[in-house]
Amino acid sequence: AVGPWMARENPDRLESRAFPEAAEVLCAATDRAIDTLPAAQPATSPEERAPVVAQANDLLATMVADLRALPAATVDAEDAVLIDLWLDDYETFVEDRREHAERLAAGEDARLSVTAIPEVGPIDGRIDGFARVNDMESCTVPLDV
Repeated sequence: AVGPWMARENPDRLESRAFPEAAEVLCAATDRAIDTLPAAQPATSPEERAPVVAQANDLLATMVADLRALPAATVDAEDAVLIDLWLDDYETFVEDRREHAERLAAGEDARLSVTAIPEVGPIDGRIDGFARVNDMESCTVPLDV
């Protein structure tokens, strides 16, 4: 018997493991590429940090486009919907980062401002949660800024 006290499968857990396995490989490669960029912390000014953040943003944008193109994303209709929503959030996050890089380039020493959803919170938490529940640890948002 199934009752409310029984643990249920997480609704964000994808049925097929094909996408998470392929995504993890792509995301890990992007993580390594971002790790090779100069660290933002020692930069002496926002203007000096901006080009590095912009490079990382380009890497992330390419990663998201490559994730969207994975044939594994079309295995299961419900999975495809979840993956699309996750990638929509990731695209918004990349846009947030692009705006951040523009502020840095303009000399504004600002913190990254991430889009938040009412009742849910910042989308980076939602991105990370989906990545973790699907064993895609490398697909969590980078902490480079």
